Amino acid sequence: MRIVSVTLTSEVEFDLYDEGTLQNQAHRVIYKNIAAKLQDLAIRRQEYNDESEALFKTEYDRYRQSS
Repeated sequence: MRIVSVTLTSEVEFDLYDEGTLQNQAHRVIYKNIAAKLQDLAIRRQEYNDESEALFKTEYDRYRQSS
């Protein structure tokens, strides 16, 4: 969760995936998939933050109207 938080709040740089670095095949698959998802999140950071804020505002407004 901490890596996701940092990815959403600041500029991050990822090491290139190097298959030779990891000896275990399972570790390679896991690292490759997680790295791809984090890179996609970094690229779409602003879009994700905007969607989160809009969702929060919608729910907050609905809560205020029902009170």
